Amino acid sequence: MFVRGDKVVLLLLSLCRSAAEAFVTAANNVTSVEIICFTVISPVSLETSFPWPALAYDSAIRLANSGRSDLNITIKYVTDPSIQTCDDMKAVATYNVSNEYYTRQFVPNMTVLIYTDEVGGVDDKLQAAGHTPTWVTTSLLDRNGMQAFLLKIFQSFHWRAVSFVLDVAADPWFKETRDVLYNAVRNKLAMAQPYQMEFSSLTGKDHKGKPIHPSVEEQRGNFSSLLLEIKKSSRIVVYLGGTRELRILMAAAESMNMTDGDYVYICAEPYPHPSWGNFSWQWFDELDKELEKAWRSVMVLTMSSKELHRQELLRQYFPDWRRAAEKLYYFPLPDSADINFSQVMSFEGVLIFVEILHESIHEDPPPDLSDGAAFTRRFYNRSVDIFTGSVHFNDKGVRLVDMVLKDYDPQSQKLEPCLYFDSGDSLVTWVRDIDWPYRSSAPLNEPPCGFAGRGTIDCLHAHNSAITTAWASVLALLIVLIISGFVIRRSHLLQQLSIIRPWLLLSSEILQPPSPKTGRSLSATEYAASSASNIPSGTWSHHRTATSSSHNYGLTDTEAIPNGHRTFRGREIWVTAVSTAGKGPLQTRRFIQLCNILHAINKDNINKFVGISFDVEDAHLLLLVDSYCHKGSLREVLTDGHMNREFQKSFVQDIVRGLQYIHGSFFKYHGELTSLNCLISRHFVLKIAKLGYRELKALIPPPRVASRRFSITPTITSARPSIADSAVSMTLWTAPELLLQTDPQPNQKADIFAFGAILFEIFMGSGLVFDAVFQPSRHPTGILRFPSKVVPDDISNFIEECCDADPFKRPTIEVVHAHLYALLQIKSRENVMTRIQQRLEMYARDLETKVAERTRDLLAERKLCDSLLEEMLPRVIVERLRSDGDVDPKMFDMVTIYFSDIDGFGELALDGTPYDVIVFLNNVYSMFDTILMGFDVYKVETINDSYVVVSGLPVPNGDNHASAIAAMSLALMKAYSHAFFRGATKLRIGMHSGPIAAGVVGRKTPRYCLFGDTMNTASRMESHGLPDRIHVSPFTATFLLNNPAFHLTHRGVIMVKGKGDLETYWLETAERKR
Repeated sequence: MFVRGDKVVLLLLSLCRSAAEAFVTAANNVTSVEIICFTVISPVSLETSFPWPALAYDSAIRLANSGRSDLNITIKYVTDPSIQTCDDMKAVATYNVSNEYYTRQFVPNMTVLIYTDEVGGVDDKLQAAGHTPTWVTTSLLDRNGMQAFLLKIFQSFHWRAVSFVLDVAADPWFKETRDVLYNAVRNKLAMAQPYQMEFSSLTGKDHKGKPIHPSVEEQRGNFSSLLLEIKKSSRIVVYLGGTRELRILMAAAESMNMTDGDYVYICAEPYPHPSWGNFSWQWFDELDKELEKAWRSVMVLTMSSKELHRQELLRQYFPDWRRAAEKLYYFPLPDSADINFSQVMSFEGVLIFVEILHESIHEDPPPDLSDGAAFTRRFYNRSVDIFTGSVHFNDKGVRLVDMVLKDYDPQSQKLEPCLYFDSGDSLVTWVRDIDWPYRSSAPLNEPPCGFAGRGTIDCLHAHNSAITTAWASVLALLIVLIISGFVIRRSHLLQQLSIIRPWLLLSSEILQPPSPKTGRSLSATEYAASSASNIPSGTWSHHRTATSSSHNYGLTDTEAIPNGHRTFRGREIWVTAVSTAGKGPLQTRRFIQLCNILHAINKDNINKFVGISFDVEDAHLLLLVDSYCHKGSLREVLTDGHMNREFQKSFVQDIVRGLQYIHGSFFKYHGELTSLNCLISRHFVLKIAKLGYRELKALIPPPRVASRRFSITPTITSARPSIADSAVSMTLWTAPELLLQTDPQPNQKADIFAFGAILFEIFMGSGLVFDAVFQPSRHPTGILRFPSKVVPDDISNFIEECCDADPFKRPTIEVVHAHLYALLQIKSRENVMTRIQQRLEMYARDLETKVAERTRDLLAERKLCDSLLEEMLPRVIVERLRSDGDVDPKMFDMVTIYFSDIDGFGELALDGTPYDVIVFLNNVYSMFDTILMGFDVYKVETINDSYVVVSGLPVPNGDNHASAIAAMSLALMKAYSHAFFRGATKLRIGMHSGPIAAGVVGRKTPRYCLFGDTMNTASRMESHGLPDRIHVSPFTATFLLNNPAFHLTHRGVIMVKGKGDLETYWLETAERKR
């Protein structure tokens, strides 16, 4: 893009290296873009001739104009009849683009953006890394993505010895691609051994200029020699050339037994098109029989189906293009003509540029389009949504294209995708298993004895040793199979039993919640392998804010990679990792029975136990899975703020119901009841969590060795330092009698004690108060009384009963139920849906109250802000700033400006203290400000003892500006002369009328300032005046002489600095008139 003033030039390079300039002008809020395109006229090539890209450009421009009233895009084509092929055009395009760049970059206020559909056709210096980044590429021919994908493949299969085979007579794209791939392998692949080999598919041209290809047999002989050279150095072949020669190459490889699974042949296909060839093995010729087997060793790198779909989306426009070709360009298309990716790239190139330009011109403030580098950076690291789909760019402005690797599928007998490469994330995904011919895994990088070791004595010895070792391994395996028969049988039976256990989960189905960036869930394997460094420490703890609820069973904060919020078959869950000795000890009858009991519990106030699973990366990690509660723990809810009485009653009711079920169930007691283990669901239903975890922990054997990914350090952890790490421990909810026991054995009475502690938290509503006051560990004989205005006496007394030091004096859960329901007036017959509805209504009322309070505060703050702003700026200017956020400077034809100064102020300042000076000026200006409220004037500023006022702006008042200033001056002079604080000082006033410019200056402390010669002249009138007199310029006098309300006396002609001789007047006060 070349920018000069209001014009912008866009250079466009299409697939055939045609170039274009675009001139952009802006008028009447419409941006006009004129594209001048350099292209080819070819009588022999349909898809490289001028109308072919022109049809796509015209269609894209029509689409862009139809949806945007603020853009007007046109195009003009410049052709050169002497240029008839793409190869001819390449040199011309290179010259035009590079010449435009180097010419325009030295013009003042002008920068350049080269915008291309293909990386090519420009000077190599413009593409250098150190050059000013003023170009981008929208090409679908992404060699960067292809080389990154190829490196991923080589690294995955440990391939380092690679031979690049190039057809030097094929399209130049293959040579350029060979160079990029070869350099990438040589420089970026560790211990790489790349080789380059070349051949030609042409032997010359006939008398008509048509190319002459060697015969199949002749070319086959050439390839046999080439394959012999490859056999000496590599097993991986990257072929870059046409498919005719590929078929002959594979036939030669088949005859030389180089398609038996030890060799791989990888080809590159820019995109599916007849010009690149047909990658099918079946051409119905003499080579088909050999190639049906040989084609199993062929792989193809090409674009993904997502990118190919863009061509299908544009196909709807092709009938219109066909008509336009004949009507506009007199270029009828044959019936066999079809849309290709050259037109796709031309079409998308225009739309992407228009989308970015449209986005730029609507920014406030609009960007400087003369900065080409800044405009180019708008393409970096972003996505652009156009008609054909989303287009992604990397940090260098290069378009990212997803690719696939295809291999031969024996069932469909076609090349089908097996690996998918996401170029944005540089991730490779398996689409299906690769069909390796005659083997189950990828070929080795080199033979076991090396490329040069075939037939040597050392190789034979190594081969014999390998055979001996293999037989010994077989015999050992038979012995192991016989001895372990019963173990295998038992494992098989247990595996069959596990199928009917719904609580035994597959770790592959435990996924991370969908990412807000990608919208895709990650499996446990992917997450554990790729995002360990992204998980914050302490994520062991439970639910929304990860508040710790209990012991972590041997995991420290930094080890909690598997812990946290996950999904399982679309259901949100919470995963807790536990170190164990392995799977075997957990397959006991007692452990299975306990898991069956826990999974069968479906109660409203008991958090659901989903099941268990084993970590795929470490068999010594057991994953305990619970339902996920979105609101976090009760302790966190209590700490966040005040809770009204209805919520208190609701949570108490939920805990009582949960404990009633627990005390009457198989477990008899909870054992670890705390406010941290009381979780709140999205519907504000309290659920008691970790039921049965104490029993599970007793059955889980400790690990014999340290986990591969975790150090085993028993500790109590938390992810919220403000709560869990500030002296919060299990002792706060632990009964005194258990604190005195070496091996504490919880019971129902201990649960009642913990319930009393939770009641204290609920009604006090502050975790900090709870930590400071409720300390049973410090008072093993009982709990001190805690009088509180918040907690009623009857509730306070009942809490003391629940927390009595004597466990036999504590009430049972049934007594708690009856007593609390009566105290709190809880209705026992309310069903779950009624309670949920009531809680949501309470929550909505609380939200409405908080919103109303915040709205009142906001309005008060805004009123204060508006009043302060109106003190700094005129009211009309403030209203304009509110409406559109900006005020343009304005020229006023005629205003009157008042300047005054206090005569004797210097002596007063010398004789008095700074405080006296401030008091004096405050009295003067406060009096003046009060008087100004009665006149149509605006106070501009005060500078020390100078006072500046104007009339006639920001709202013009006709010819009344002079009379308004005159009347105000008389009022100020009268008031000052009678002021008690003036002392020996006197007021000196001057005024002048004339044009002035006014506008808001500054952002941090904005001021409404005046600029112009009128200000200077008014100041001269004041400085050339006399104390107790009002000096009037002749221009102001013309407005006052005919006004009977004012009396002017002639002063005479005086010399005014910078103005020469002026005839001035005195405006007389009432006293002087007499």
